Amino acid sequence: MALAREIRETIEKTVAFDGYRLRRRNQFLGKWITIGPWADDVETRLYKKDKVSITDQAVHEGEIIDGTVGELTHRLNHYAHPTITESIARLNRYTTLESRDRANRRKIHLYDAVLGPIGVFFNYYVAKGCWRAGFHGCLLSAITAMYKSVLYIKTYLRQRSASGDFPGVTASDTDR
Repeated sequence: MALAREIRETIEKTVAFDGYRLRRRNQFLGKWITIGPWADDVETRLYKKDKVSITDQAVHEGEIIDGTVGELTHRLNHYAHPTITESIARLNRYTTLESRDRANRRKIHLYDAVLGPIGVFFNYYVAKGCWRAGFHGCLLSAITAMYKSVLYIKTYLRQRSASGDFPGVTASDTDR
């Protein structure tokens, strides 16, 4: 409860910053991830409501702080993926939402659904060192790559259904 105490103390005193970032301690399938991109995860989670604008994204919305941003010292325990079933359900839910945001951006090609995930897996597993986390690091890298593949497929289908390229396929088919 050190983080809760730090937050209370921060908001009770004269606040020096308009927003505060904090580090998250991420758990994946029951294991704390201390290697790779999830090891040094920083999010803005405390801010003055009159100093923030929330970005318009369905997934992983962001905050734009109008002013100075500090950092809290204690970590937030983040239990986002307790089981494979919940991880895949989250993947399906988030890719549906994110494909809606991305459909009007750059045109997605079918090869993106293959090549993009290969790059994501390599980046996580090799370049960012998830291989050092053993099985959990491999699985985290694979699920992250799968997320990218499913996102590209849903975006591709959404774009093609809007243009009439796939008769019988509607944008809502990507919502399942």
